[in-house]
Amino acid sequence: MPRRQQFQPRIMCDEGKTPNFYVNVASNLAELMRNQPSVRLLHLGGYYDLATPLLAARYALTHAGIPLDRMNSYAFVAGHSPFSGEENRKCVSSVVKAFCRTKAIFINRNVFH
Repeated sequence: MPRRQQFQPRIMCDEGKTPNFYVNVASNLAELMRNQPSVRLLHLGGYYDLATPLLAARYALTHAGIPLDRMNSYAFVAGHSPFSGEENRKCVSSVVKAFCRTKAIFINRNVFH
């Protein structure tokens, strides 16, 4: 049975004081994906997400050493929940179904309606 990879989030602190609650697990994902070649990553985000900005997450993922041939990234005209609204829900559903059926290749797409 394969060994499970455990995440150890790195929390950024201000001079050793209280954490500012920015957790970046991109390096953990990169390590997991290097150690387990069957793992793939699907990144979905909304342009108007103020909690987890789409481009900040995309930057962290593409610069962490994640094998880009096993990562798909999609941007939606949405907020924090890219699957909000009937039209987005259908689009996200088709993206997730396609991801589950196929091998990942690096896709960086903007989805507009």
